[in-house]
This record gives sequence, C-alpha cells and structure tokens, in this order.
Amino acid sequence: LDFQEKVQLFSTYMQYCTEGEQMDLAFGTKIRLASDPAEFERLEKLGYLLGIGKNEQGMLGGAMSTERFKSAIKKEMGISGRLPDEKKSTLYEYAEQWSISKEDADKMIEEALSAKVADELKTQMSSGDLTLDQVRAMKKEKDLDVNTVLDIGTRDRMFLKHVETSFTEAPANFDAEDLLKTIPEELGLDVSKASKLVKKLADDRKRPTLIQAVSMLRQKKKAETMQAAYNLVACHLSDAGDAVAWPNTSEIEDLYVGFAKEATPASTEAMASVLGIEGSRLAELDGLVSSGGGYAFEEDLAGAGSGGEGPKKALF
Repeated sequence: LDFQEKVQLFSTYMQYCTEGEQMDLAFGTKIRLASDPAEFERLEKLGYLLGIGKNEQGMLGGAMSTERFKSAIKKEMGISGRLPDEKKSTLYEYAEQWSISKEDADKMIEEALSAKVADELKTQMSSGDLTLDQVRAMKKEKDLDVNTVLDIGTRDRMFLKHVETSFTEAPANFDAEDLLKTIPEELGLDVSKASKLVKKLADDRKRPTLIQAVSMLRQKKKAETMQAAYNLVACHLSDAGDAVAWPNTSEIEDLYVGFAKEATPASTEAMASVLGIEGSRLAELDGLVSSGGGYAFEEDLAGAGSGGEGPKKALF
C-alpha cells in the first residue's frame, strides 16, 4: 500500500471507532450504536501495522475532529443559517469532547456563518434582487466581510447605481456623508477614489439638472420642479464646486424663491449657492420669502406630474 492508501484505511477505521457502528432500520431510519472502547486498542495496533506513527495519528485525529465539528455546525445551522446561543453552547460541548480549542471552534463557526451569508448573497445576485440596503444590513447584523463575498466589480456597480439614485431621487435617497465616505468604507472601496468619482459625477450633472428644473418651472409643474431642484441641491452638496451660470436671471430667482418657500433652510442655502445668488440680492429674496411675497410655484395641472401630490420634504 502507498502512504495515502494507508492513511485512508486508518482514517476510516478511526471514524468507525469514534462514531460507532451505523445500523439501518425499517422505513429508511438509521441509528448509530455506541462505540466499543476495545476498538481503540485495535486502532492503535492498526496504526503500528501500517507504519503510521503517533504524530501522524494525532494529526489525522485532529483533522477528523475538525471535519466532524464542521458537519455539526452545518447541522445546527440548518436551513435558517442562524446559530442562537443555545446551539452555540451545544457546539462548544462538541468542541470540548473532540479536543478542539474554543478559539478554533469560534473560527470555524464564523467561517460557516460567512459562507452561509455568501451563498445567500450569490443567490440574490443571480436573480438580480441584491440591493445595497440588504448588503449594509447584513454587514451590520452579521459583521459581513463584503471583500470576501462580493467581488470588486459587483461592489463598484452597486455603488455607482446608488450614486445615480442619490442624484435623481433626492432628498429621500441622498446623504452626503454616506455617499462620500460611509458607503465606500462599508463596501471596501478606496474612499478617496470613490469620493473623487462622486464629485466628478455631481459636477457633470449640475447643469443638466438645472436645465430640467427650469424646464419644469416654465411648464408650471410644481412637483417635477421641486424634484429637479432637490436633485440639483444634492449634486451641489456632493461637489461643493462653482455655481451654475444661467442667462435668465428672473428664472433663476423665481426658482430660488419658489423652492425656498417649500424647503428647509439648509436646502435653501445650498440652492442659493448653486444658483450663484448672494449678497444684497439674496437678502432681498429671502425677505420676500419671509413675508410670503415673490414667486410661488403653482399647483400641477390636472393629470400632470405626480397627480397633485405635494413636494417631498427635504432631508438635508
């Protein structure tokens, strides 16, 4: 016999000694009989006959204990993939019986939990149902290591999709701190590069978004004007760059005053900045807003826009 065949023979008999004999019963049921202590004496003799020394026997025993413990973890996890405290206590008892340290047991438990989460994520990814919110929740609840379960390409695409949503569905889906730092950190991305990308995309979107806001303003579509205005503010808060120039001053001022009457002070300040309204003229317009004068967005025409729903409240 070559060495591998000897090891296989010895390991098989060792498993029989430690787990006992399995007996098949009626209706497909099985029971495992308690092992006979005398079998371990035969195991020692078998090791001698096969030329497997004490050290090698110890290594094989450790490997077998590890495999048994991993199987026990899967059994305790079941379909749910969860390990409540009582099941962990059971696993620790197994670990003690099989001479596995608590440190090694904890490591194997964490690996099994991570593998289960990874399988869940892969299933959701293949069906196209995986969202950034789900990944963030798993990371928080299960201390998920996204670097090991999601490749960099998937994380990049997920982040870019969120950036797009942040600049088109503000304020409900916008948070500057999340966008520039928190989410890149949670996804294991280069925070500096991600931040630069966000600022570049925000700067590129500002003028098209302003064009959209003015267009909706001209069409007297209140909800659409407010949505575009909020998106413009989100871009500016992410970029903090220069104001966007516009040839028609009266349209810019109407947009600002109408927006200021609906939005929070923080949003209004950002809007003034991106529109380049400052100094005494800003003070005059703010005075109009405070007194209830100046331009006010008209309600949407019947059947237009969001069907008469009010504007989204700012979260900035």
